[in-house]
Amino acid sequence: MRILGIDPGFANFGWAVLDFPEAAPPEICAAGVIRTTARKGRQTVSESNAKRCGEIAERLCQLMDDWRPWIIGTEAQSWTRRHKADTQVAQAFGVLFALAGIDGCPVVHLPPQEVKMTACGRKNASKADIQAELVERLRFYEKTVGQISKSHREHASDAAAVALAAERSDLARALSRKAKIGD
Repeated sequence: MRILGIDPGFANFGWAVLDFPEAAPPEICAAGVIRTTARKGRQTVSESNAKRCGEIAERLCQLMDDWRPWIIGTEAQSWTRRHKADTQVAQAFGVLFALAGIDGCPVVHLPPQEVKMTACGRKNASKADIQAELVERLRFYEKTVGQISKSHREHASDAAAVALAAERSDLARALSRKAKIGD
């Protein structure tokens, strides 16, 4: 089973592809961060946001074509008091959902506490705790995530943790059973 994990954001959209071989520990195949920046100058905010959504869409299409995930796991959006940031993250989610719908790839939403619980065994785990646990649990983690700049590594790590949690979802289990029956 292959899962694309997403740490949704507008400026930093983290992603990680995990494989779950039947008789081996999970492995991280690839990870990264899709970075977008606001355009200055004569563009309106909506023009800038549309271009940023286009950048996310272009990279996500490439990732989905390259890796063909069975499922996309994403951390569920939480609403803050920062209206502008919430709106931008919602736009990134819209891009993700549209592409998943076109591709026919199911999306699993996971609360942040469930992701932390799956990765570390506790709901209040820190980013550092999650990264340390992923080093132990995922084959090729350091090789793959270590290539990412330190300032962006946490987004890719969060996406890997989301993919790890998505593998335990009811949807992933159902797809896995269906694939075994079809064999």
